[in-house]
Amino acid sequence: MPRLLVPSTKGVALVLYHADVERRMVNFYGSLSEKDRRRYAAVEAKKLGRGGMAYISALFGCDRGTIRSAEEEVERLPKDEAAGGAENGDHSTTTG
Repeated sequence: MPRLLVPSTKGVALVLYHADVERRMVNFYGSLSEKDRRRYAAVEAKKLGRGGMAYISALFGCDRGTIRSAEEEVERLPKDEAAGGAENGDHSTTTG
């Protein structure tokens, strides 16, 4: 896999992740559902900060607009009833 370069604020291209890490990220991304791919891309882009969206968009081959929309999805996750999971961290189960 070719190394991805992202321009920095000073005009110097930066390699953000080692090629082996990029390969693992791409493999993991490919194993996810479409919804989870969007959300994973959004989290990775946010984690990297400036230039992260361009880098992740190029790495995963996804649209920047999709990443922006997914950032909003991720922000709503604790409030997203469709996300499932236990309320208020209560992981207990009821048996009859």
